[in-house]
Amino acid sequence: MGRSKELTLTLVTMRTVGQGITIHKKLHAEYRENVGVCSLSPSDMHSLSVAEGDTVRVTTDGGSVVVRVLAGLEGIKGLVLIPLGPWASAVSTAACEGSGLPGLKGLEAKVSRAPGEDVEDVRELLRRAVP
Repeated sequence: MGRSKELTLTLVTMRTVGQGITIHKKLHAEYRENVGVCSLSPSDMHSLSVAEGDTVRVTTDGGSVVVRVLAGLEGIKGLVLIPLGPWASAVSTAACEGSGLPGLKGLEAKVSRAPGEDVEDVRELLRRAVP
């Protein structure tokens, strides 16, 4: 079996309609389906050999998380977008560069296929975050 493909992309977190609609249902599967995701360009998806619905691992200096892939970003290569929430927080950095806010935008992220790995639910992310 060959080495898994990996891309170095720029992570940007943002608010989405799905995140906003389900924000009060954080312990429900519907929230994970809307927020435990990332959007990639079709070109980057092709480079990773992933399809919509597959899982990928996103790793930054702040941490690592498995999310489900959504197709998007037509014509925009080199970005990985994750909705604000526990999955984005799992890969944010503590470096606030004077703003007082954690690093949530413009982070270097390694993205690789994660076949057979499931998107963690909120409880698992919290257990991992709090020693």
